[in-house]
Amino acid sequence: MLDVPYSANQLPSMPGDSPDHILKTGLTALKAADYSVAIEQFAQLSRDRTVPAAIRLKAHIGWIKALKADGQAAAAIPLCQKLINHPQPKIQQWASATLASLTPATDEGTRTDAPPATDLSGFRPLDKDGPPTPEYPSPAPLPTPRPEITDPSGFRPLDPEAESTAALPRSAMDAPGLIDPQAERSSPPGSEAEAFVPSTPVADSSPPKAAKSETDTPAAAAPPPSLFHYAELNQTAPPEASRPVSEPTPEMGKPLPPTEPAAVLAFQSTDRLDRPRNLPTPPAWLWQAWISQAVGAIALFWLCRALMQITLAVLATFLTPFSRVLNFSLQWRFYDCTGITLAILIALFFASPWVLDWLLRTTTGLKPLSIQKLQKTHPEGCKLLRRISQKQGWLMPLLQELPTSVPLIFSYGWLPRHTRIVISRGLLKQLTDDEIATLIGYEMSHVMSRTLPFMSLVAVLLQLCHQGYWQVAQWANQQKNRFLRIAAATITAICYGLYWLFRKVNVLAARSRVMLSDRQTVVWTGNPNALMRALVKLDVGIAAAIVQTGYTPPLVESTDLLTPVGYEAAIGLGSLFPDASFLNAIAWEIHNPYRQWLSINSSHPGLGARLRRLTSYAQRWQLQPALPLPTLDPNQKSPSSRSRTQWGAFLTQISPYLGPILGLSVAMLLWFLGGVFEPLGLRRIGWLYGDRSVLWGILLLGLGMGIMIRINTYFPDITAGNRLTNPPLPSLYEDPLQLPTLSQPVRISGQLLGRPGIANWLGQDLMLATPTALLKLHFFSPLGPPGNLLMHPRHPSDWVGQSLEVQGWYRRGAIAWMDVDAFFQTGKLVTKASHPLWSVALSLICCAFGLFILVRG
Repeated sequence: MLDVPYSANQLPSMPGDSPDHILKTGLTALKAADYSVAIEQFAQLSRDRTVPAAIRLKAHIGWIKALKADGQAAAAIPLCQKLINHPQPKIQQWASATLASLTPATDEGTRTDAPPATDLSGFRPLDKDGPPTPEYPSPAPLPTPRPEITDPSGFRPLDPEAESTAALPRSAMDAPGLIDPQAERSSPPGSEAEAFVPSTPVADSSPPKAAKSETDTPAAAAPPPSLFHYAELNQTAPPEASRPVSEPTPEMGKPLPPTEPAAVLAFQSTDRLDRPRNLPTPPAWLWQAWISQAVGAIALFWLCRALMQITLAVLATFLTPFSRVLNFSLQWRFYDCTGITLAILIALFFASPWVLDWLLRTTTGLKPLSIQKLQKTHPEGCKLLRRISQKQGWLMPLLQELPTSVPLIFSYGWLPRHTRIVISRGLLKQLTDDEIATLIGYEMSHVMSRTLPFMSLVAVLLQLCHQGYWQVAQWANQQKNRFLRIAAATITAICYGLYWLFRKVNVLAARSRVMLSDRQTVVWTGNPNALMRALVKLDVGIAAAIVQTGYTPPLVESTDLLTPVGYEAAIGLGSLFPDASFLNAIAWEIHNPYRQWLSINSSHPGLGARLRRLTSYAQRWQLQPALPLPTLDPNQKSPSSRSRTQWGAFLTQISPYLGPILGLSVAMLLWFLGGVFEPLGLRRIGWLYGDRSVLWGILLLGLGMGIMIRINTYFPDITAGNRLTNPPLPSLYEDPLQLPTLSQPVRISGQLLGRPGIANWLGQDLMLATPTALLKLHFFSPLGPPGNLLMHPRHPSDWVGQSLEVQGWYRRGAIAWMDVDAFFQTGKLVTKASHPLWSVALSLICCAFGLFILVRG
């Protein structure tokens, strides 16, 4: 029996085909010289950011080969230029050689020079075949910026030993396949990504020149080495005359040329001062930080005391039946817990450095990092550390290393000699020397401002609660016994609830020290641009880690109050960069008039506000800023009508908080009137004075009415007329004056990310990975508040890792998120949330209970 090769038209790719099948269809079409089908298949894979990076890289190179063989050199050139900055030198060589063979084929007026292979951000790729390097190779110094560089993030992917990851979504949906530099370094040995590298060794690791001399011709140029292990792509395309000729049909037409790439941001400048200079006297940031920490300390104490009293009461209730049988007293339930709470907090305060050392060492593998080792790869950071310590007369802080690929840095300790600065392996690999120096200065500024001791105490409480939640959840996910799973899930819910409470009462203390530390770092280093780049790269690295692991790493969440950036904001912003929509996203944090109020629950000021402050420092010293600041379009400036609309929307947004405040004001007024008329003998009014039922009843009425006022605006009906279907997420960031109340109904397809099993029992870690960005999801069970605590087959954690359609209300505040209305899979309803219904129920319950208290008296 004869083997008859299939033609490309016999292997059509259906929407449900796997990426491997689509790739093989394109390869078959390329071998058969059916270039229109090959271009279509490769372009589809290359543009889809949800496809694994290894397959997308193959498709991108196949796309270039198909365009070149089809005579579309002008369309192939911009695609080829994207590989010039690839971290693997051998892929850079292939791209440069291919670009050199394509360039003479274009007209002189449309010639496109290849960008240099040096990355603006100081990114330095891993070269397994190159000469041995230190454990932390020092990134290359930043050269003078050039406008054609299109990969400025400087993001260094995670450990080479880590498993292959999905690509970080960061570009518009219509952009032609930006190549993820993680493809080579995130795959284990023997993976498909390893097959990209040519088997023949390369003598010179530097990329060849893209331009050719006038005497060179495409025919004389040696064919570039293939980057594929597929034999079909290693063959040279047949000449034009030997191509099979087919009659044109409506189904077979020449595909449209590739669309223009989405605008890509680049770091514009690496300017810095030769020597540090002082800045003008800062605002009262230091006093604000101290006052915020004092408020946080008081709130933390009363919260711990209340929790202690509740614990004793619950324990006594549980022991009551046994006390009657065994005849022992339960009078200790009424003890005042003030003294024991204060004693425990003081003990944790002084023991915090050693307790945190033990927790991080046992759970994350924390180990010492010698200053001599760091000096070899990051001398500027070590020099700054020594200079600050010597000037202040302090002992050098203890440096410690986290063996994680997530870029993290934080500090803790209650005296300078007990201070620890923890640096992750990912940070050392992904950031340049001057960027790490600014982050070391940022951590040392906490010691200088004396805001570190209290945050160390907070860190101990957060780590104890979060590690209790995470370790128990990990154990419970391996159990089969239903009773054990339910018991463990209850413990995880309690531990995470305590973590959430301790975090919320201290977000003000954490946020108040950020701007102060940014300013002090710039004064010490004279390098605001390096700090700007470092903050952006931290956001990018955290978003990439979330995509790689499929959930928020527990260490990222538990150290959120200590790190230079907050992980919740990094989910959206980090996944957008370097797409130009990143500027639209940070524009909200610069131009929205209500940003301060809407960020009150955030652990850090908005990245846009911080970049604006750093830009002002750079401009004061006549330095070109590293990034352009977004400006407000004249069409977006609020006319008086829109200002009134926004003011009304803002009042509606805060109505659940205004209601109790207004209720309290009314209660105080009634108390005042009662106090005035009681001495006059008017008992019908005088009884109001000091009556607590008036206070509690009106407070509950105000809360219920405030919630009711917001419901209709907050949860508009989702219809086909007002719903956006699969909009690119960057387009939703376009309005910097948007408020959460002015929500947009959407239905978006993507992959559901989040922690598995019981670790996501409360639905606290749900995200949607789309082709363009990540989006945080808020899910409220249809069974109400206890719903997320129940194990049922429609729990969202059961769908983690699967492709879903999510319908809900997109909102923009300090972060972007979606309140989920329903999950769909293949068009069928999976589970539905009931946030609006339970909001109405809560409002009615508050109003009814408030009226009951007032009537009962």
